[in-house]
Amino acid sequence: LDWFFKQWVYSTDLPSYQLEYTIKNQPDGIYAAGVVKQENVGADWSMVLPVVLSFDGGQEARTTLRAVGPSTTFEFKLPAAPKKIELDPFSWVLSEKTTTRGK
Repeated sequence: LDWFFKQWVYSTDLPSYQLEYTIKNQPDGIYAAGVVKQENVGADWSMVLPVVLSFDGGQEARTTLRAVGPSTTFEFKLPAAPKKIELDPFSWVLSEKTTTRGK
């Protein structure tokens, strides 16, 4: 847990997170792809962030994204196109600001 103490106990940084994503229809399925940006922290800052995907019929899926450094790209396959994707919608991660933007 050295990384945790270095970031949250011995440091005074307070990160901001921004998730930007697009939904891609590919021949082999539907994909969410994008980038998670971290601001106001050092270049080696690392955090596991909760993500909630909302689908038709009130169904939800939950996953995590590991953000490392100022910018981390991601792509994952989905069972269907989501209505929306939210980064840390329940504010579980200490941060100054968290935003999500779909394209």
